[in-house]
Amino acid sequence: MLLLDDLRDRVRKAVADLVEPVTVTLPRDDGSWVKGVNVSLIDQLTEAVATGLERGGGRRSGGPGLPICVAAVDLYAEAFDDFRAPGFTLKQSIEAIPATLAGIEDIAVLTRGLRMLQKLEASIERLFAPVKKVPLHGAICPMCDADSIVRDDELGEKVRMPALVADTVNGAECRNCKQSWSAENLEILAQLLTLGKE
Repeated sequence: MLLLDDLRDRVRKAVADLVEPVTVTLPRDDGSWVKGVNVSLIDQLTEAVATGLERGGGRRSGGPGLPICVAAVDLYAEAFDDFRAPGFTLKQSIEAIPATLAGIEDIAVLTRGLRMLQKLEASIERLFAPVKKVPLHGAICPMCDADSIVRDDELGEKVRMPALVADTVNGAECRNCKQSWSAENLEILAQLLTLGKE
């Protein structure tokens, strides 16, 4: 039962990450940082699709459009196919997922739903903020003890890569357990990594 509760909590968090406003930390020219709030990831995607369609882009119209808008239309269409419930917008459909999954006790179904939500979040983030993440080679995640993961690369080949990645804008994340540390907490992560080596 604990695993089911954990999965449902993770699904709720994944939904919140998609539909709630996003706090962003951006660098200033003077080297300092400023925090701001942006609309949700789903709203950003929806706005990019509207902008792309207004300019004639996107896979359905065949017009030239802007590259980001074409990618946004494709991603929106994929999400629409995966998540949309009849009579609801994409955002409303995603917001309803936790209630829909509340009675499901099939771990495989919950895990698949969670992975689909996480994939959508990662795809939207890559589309709008392609910040270069630096792999932390040799670092062991203090939460799950993973030092690497195996993923498919662009060619479909299995490759081993570091579990921990970091950047100065978003902070760090373990690609195995999904634990994250904000940019403000990178020093704490560094201390945890140092303690783990002793």
